[in-house]
Amino acid sequence: MSVTIELAPELESALRDAAARRGVDTQSFILAALEDVAHRAGQSKVPWTESELLGAINQGLSEETWQRYRELSRKRRDGALTNGERRELIALGDSIERAHAVRMARVLELARLKNTTFDSMLRQLGIVPVAIDPPDLVEP
Repeated sequence: MSVTIELAPELESALRDAAARRGVDTQSFILAALEDVAHRAGQSKVPWTESELLGAINQGLSEETWQRYRELSRKRRDGALTNGERRELIALGDSIERAHAVRMARVLELARLKNTTFDSMLRQLGIVPVAIDPPDLVEP
């Protein structure tokens, strides 16, 4: 099925930027977002397949995003972060948290599909917590 949608230029730009931050092409990003909305709204006629869930779980942020996050985190620790960079670091931290939340929702869905617990599914997938350097959220 093919559907054509007219987007406001600002929305199109935001979607392209979000896709680039995740290191995926815009069409795949938008399709995944629409599938997610349909599933959450209970409107999807087809439940997630195991392979779809595994694909969503394995989709990570781009190396460029992580590199920029690490660079800004280093600058923050060194006290060399500008106000603009601080805002960028907070935005990147928010993106990382959102991506993680979506990923964990997919792990939970996969656990339900396989009739196991969330913790067991994490172990089976080899997902272990990783500490990230959170930006300061309080103004100095």
